[in-house]
Amino acid sequence: MVSMKYYSLLINLFNPLIEDKPNDWNDSAFVDVVQQTPEEAVWSATVRLETLFRVYYLRHGFDAMDAYLLHFLNTLGFMAIRELESKERPQMSNDRRALLLMCALGLRDQGQYYHLVRAIFHLFRSKMGLEDLNLLKQYAQDEEAEKDQLYRPHDIVSQYPLDILGISNDPENHRVGNLVKETKKLSVNATSS
Repeated sequence: MVSMKYYSLLINLFNPLIEDKPNDWNDSAFVDVVQQTPEEAVWSATVRLETLFRVYYLRHGFDAMDAYLLHFLNTLGFMAIRELESKERPQMSNDRRALLLMCALGLRDQGQYYHLVRAIFHLFRSKMGLEDLNLLKQYAQDEEAEKDQLYRPHDIVSQYPLDILGISNDPENHRVGNLVKETKKLSVNATSS
């Protein structure tokens, strides 16, 4: 887990250098110290984090309660959603889908132990594309639909941020409590129309 946290930290530190690169930024000093460009550093950390995550899954699975796992399920799952939406690397789409389904399965299984994780699973599912949702229904859906209805996110007050991939991201817009309120507004609007 410590190695996973290390690579997650590298992603969070270097991602802003890719997304919000300052005008006076010079890659040469960064490359001299890190021996990679920011893009290569983030890609390398992502590959290593995914590898450790998959090894963790093969060794331990998601059946046992593990509160620390939520961070990696959240980080890798939302990274996979972003990459699938951007269609940046079409040759990697099958790998991204496999990672997305693994994270959804992990959120669903860990949601048996924590109500917050179960609510995050529903928020995660709401961000997925139609093709990915169909795969999710095929591989990682609960058997009991009425039980699933009990765990829908509602009236959750939580400061846990979702979908944050860099230290420059504002967490206020990504807090679970705010996303639940937003989801409730959407469902009320859909019901009234």
